[in-house]
Amino acid sequence: MFGFNINDFRSSLNKYGGTAAVSDFQIIIPHELALALGGLDLFGGGGGFGGFLTELQNLPNRFLNIASNPLEALTTIGQMSSRDLRFFAESASIPGVQLQTSEVRHEGYGLFQKRPYQTIMTDVDVTFLEDGAGKSLALFHNWIRKISNFSTNRGNQTFAYPDSYKCDIIILQYDSAGNMIYGVTLLDAFPTTVTPVNLNWNSQNEPARFTVSFSYVSWNSLETLGIFL
Repeated sequence: MFGFNINDFRSSLNKYGGTAAVSDFQIIIPHELALALGGLDLFGGGGGFGGFLTELQNLPNRFLNIASNPLEALTTIGQMSSRDLRFFAESASIPGVQLQTSEVRHEGYGLFQKRPYQTIMTDVDVTFLEDGAGKSLALFHNWIRKISNFSTNRGNQTFAYPDSYKCDIIILQYDSAGNMIYGVTLLDAFPTTVTPVNLNWNSQNEPARFTVSFSYVSWNSLETLGIFL
């Protein structure tokens, strides 16, 4: 019969660095490309970080390509950068995954068994603090307006092609020493919901917040990443 040993419990926890904290994270959203230059493939077609690094190195030249379209360029002028936006992300989540199942009989008779037939990707909600210049909120409003023309067309709405507004989003989790312990990449992500910002004269010391829901096609796990740290 096994008994409980507090020393074994402590030893097992210490062997894996204790427990992970929910407060040590950052989220990287390369929205500049989603808003003005089309989708960003972080890992290219062949995997690794080469695709992402190449995109970052070519970013200045690609911004020059939209100079001939002033209306498009206006959405990128004076916006909060990806590097700064991560500091206004108050809460986020590493995505879950759900296998949709149906009940079948293995041999056509006997007990029912569950078999998966579809993978469901749940949306990721990120809560942001609104900065004093309103840049973070305007950023996501502009992103939504790039997807849908709801603000310029009060009749039949049209929607942009997915490749013109999607980007890959990185969520990183750290230990107390600042070392990355886990991360995920949301592939082909885009915002589907920007919640209202609640304003109240009686809450003058409370920062304004809003939450953005991101949909995506799939996600990949990351174990090491030295970019944007």
